[in-house]
Parts: sequence; C-alpha cells; structure tokens
Amino acid sequence: MRSNGSASPTEVGGDPPGLLAQGWRLWLPLGVILLTLAAFIAVPIWGERVARPHHFELRHVAEPGRTLVTRIHVALAIEGAALHNLAGSRDSALVQRYQSARASEQSAYESLRPLAMRLGSVVALRFAELDTLQSEWHRHVTEDLAQPGSAASRRDELYEEVLLSAARLDEAISGAAQARRAVIGNAERVQRRTTLGLVAAALLAASMVIVLGTRLQAYAIEAERGRVALQREAEMRERLMRGISHDLKNPITAIDGHAYLLGEQMLGELTERQQDSVVRIRRSVQSLLALIEDLLELSRVDSGQLRLSLAPIDIPGIVDDVTAGFHGSAMAAGQSLRVERDEDVPEIVTDGARVRQILENLVSNAIKYTPADGTIVVRAARAPSRSGWVVIEVDDSGPGIPTMARETIFGEFTRLAEHSAKPGAGLGLSIARRIARLLGGDIEVGTSDLGGAKFTLFLRARAPTHTRTIGGAASG
Repeated sequence: MRSNGSASPTEVGGDPPGLLAQGWRLWLPLGVILLTLAAFIAVPIWGERVARPHHFELRHVAEPGRTLVTRIHVALAIEGAALHNLAGSRDSALVQRYQSARASEQSAYESLRPLAMRLGSVVALRFAELDTLQSEWHRHVTEDLAQPGSAASRRDELYEEVLLSAARLDEAISGAAQARRAVIGNAERVQRRTTLGLVAAALLAASMVIVLGTRLQAYAIEAERGRVALQREAEMRERLMRGISHDLKNPITAIDGHAYLLGEQMLGELTERQQDSVVRIRRSVQSLLALIEDLLELSRVDSGQLRLSLAPIDIPGIVDDVTAGFHGSAMAAGQSLRVERDEDVPEIVTDGARVRQILENLVSNAIKYTPADGTIVVRAARAPSRSGWVVIEVDDSGPGIPTMARETIFGEFTRLAEHSAKPGAGLGLSIARRIARLLGGDIEVGTSDLGGAKFTLFLRARAPTHTRTIGGAASG
C-alpha cells in the first residue's frame, strides 16, 4: 500500500548519533571554562569590594585614631608632670607647659571624635567615657590652680582614671582595627581558595575538552568513512539502476511489443484462452515497467539528478486536471471522486509537473484502497496553520492509516500487512515525499473527516529564498 518511510535525504543529519545524543557533554566543559574565566574576573572584583571599605577605615580611621590616642597619652603625661612640679612652686613656665599640653589634648579630642563614631559602638562608648573623665579632671585642675590644695586628692584620682580610660580607648580602637583586618583576611582567604577551586575546575574542564576533542576527531573520521561508504553505495546503486534501465527495461519493452503483436493477431489468430494469456502478459509487463520506472525515479532523487523546472503554476488547475484523469477509474471502482477548492488559493512558484506527479500518486492510492461506494475528496486551500503555504489534501473513506505506521509508510518497499495483496511495490509515497521536500514542502498523513486517511501536501506560496542545484539545474 502506501509505501513506508525510511529517512529521506533531507531528514538525515550529518552528525553522528552518539555526538547528538551526548551534546551536553560538549557544552558542559566549555561552559565550565567560560564560567571559570568569568569568575577569575568577578572574584577579584568581589574581594576588592569587600576589602576596600575596611582598608579605608584601617588607613584613614583606625590608624589615625590610635595616633590621636597616643597624642592624648603624651599630652596627659606632660600635664601630669607639670602639675606635679607645680605642687612646690608656682612657676609660670610650668603653667604654660600645662596649658600648651592641654590645648594639644583638646585638639586631639576634636579630631578623634568623628573617627570614634565610625569605628563602632564600643569605640564610641570608650571615647565618651574618656571625654567625660578628662573634662571632670580638668575642672578639678582648674580649681586646684585657683586655690592650691583644694582638690588635689580628687584631681590625682581622676588623673589615674583618665589614663586608664585612654588605655581602654586605645584597646577598643585596636580591637576595631583587628576586626577589619580579620574581614580583609577572610576575603583574601576566600579569594585564594576560590581561585584554587577555579583553577582545578578549569584544568578538569580542559582535560574534558581534550577528551571530547579526541572523541570528536574519532566521530569525524567515522563520519567521513560513513560518507565515503554512502557515496560508494550511491554510485553502486546508480550503476545498478543504469544496468536495470539498459538490461531489463529494453528487453521487457520488447516483450511487451511482441505481446502487442500477438494480441492484435498480427502474427496469426489466437484462441480466446490465448488472447486472455496475452492480456495477462501485457498487464504484468506494464507492472514490471512501472516498477523499473519507480526505481529509476528513486535513484534520480537519491543521487541528486532530479531536475526541477520552477515556474508560476495554478494549483486549482492542476487539481482539476489530475482528478479529471481519475474520474473514470473512480467510477469503475464504484467510488465518488470530487474536488473542493478555496477561491483565494494563490498562484505559486514550483515545478508543476512534479506537483502533478505527487498528486497523481496520492489520488491513485486513495482509489486503490477505498472500497466500493466510498468517497474521495481532493481539496486545494491555503494552509490554515502555516502562513504563506498552500495545501492539497486527499481525503478518503478507506481503512485509514494506523498511528504507529504514519511515518513508516513513507519508506521504501514497506507496505501495511493487511494490504499486501494490493498491486504495487511500495515506492510511490517514498518518491512523493522526497520530491515534495525537494520542492521545499512536505507530505503528512492523518485521519480524514470521512473516516479514512488524509494525505496533505504542503507547498510554499512563494519559491524558497535559497537556491539548490538539483541535477545541475539551479532551482530557487
């Protein structure tokens, strides 16, 4: 019946099946390498963004802060020494020394205040404590200088507390600086470990690329061998077809000619039984010639020797001509054959003779497999689901095509078992689909609204934009 479908040349890919099935293994190492390269750029940027503010605070906040605390310690030491020496005398030089040291201390406090606020709550608390104590101590010093001995004991106690508070502030600033160094160190460690991991991943990916490159080379060699083998097979097949054409077709044509002479009783009268035998001989010869022609056509398609002649054609006109040619066969089989067509089917650019050949095959099959009293409808229309396409549908009320067999029927020499008694070699649909694809279209099969099979020929409303060379002729 409707012949089966091995893959057509347009369906056969050039990549080895194993390569296609494992395509993700090719992209995975390449993706890893690309991600690794991106990470080599991103990780240092991330590390710099993490460490930059902490480096800034170390250089411009913590270190200057500790320097200011040291100034405060020095100023307090000078003030304490000056006050100690003032206990026995009222030397104006010592008072001047105290006041100069206090001015330096106050300047350090003013500079340290904004820095302490930026180093966290602990440093800010210690600074506030020191600021309060030093203010109170200086107040007692001022009272003692005005009235010697009035606040000496309390002044000395506060002096020790100020020194201790300054030391605690220095420790707090050191702790804040250490915390920032820890953050910087952690970022650097993460960066180093990440870099090592990326290097390992890159090496692994590179090794995978090498392995896959070796496999690709093996696939390429295998594909080239397959291509050469297919080319040799095609050449052998072409030679075989030429041999069939010369060694079989010509003798069979001669047999048909002699049978014709016998049937016409040019070589003498025949009995009724002899006449019947001659008719059977000629019918078998015609079937054999049709098979040979199908084989030759298949060979021309496979070898790229099929010539296409592209020109504007009227699809409804071709449908009318083809169906008119089959009306007699349909009537003899007791079938109804009718045509339906849309009014707006556009003129298309394609090979009209090849479209006619395809349609004749589809209508012939429909008549062959549709029972008596059945219906066949040939329809020309715009493709409802494909913009810029037209379709020719051949519906019948025959037995239909099982879903599982709707691709296999387009192969060579494959027929459905329940229809094996029907005449034919199972090449018609294979040739029809291959020609349809050469024209830039396709043939699909489904279920007809009439209950049987629906064969749909898709054709572009415009000629393909690319150009193929088929049999030496350029076609668009």
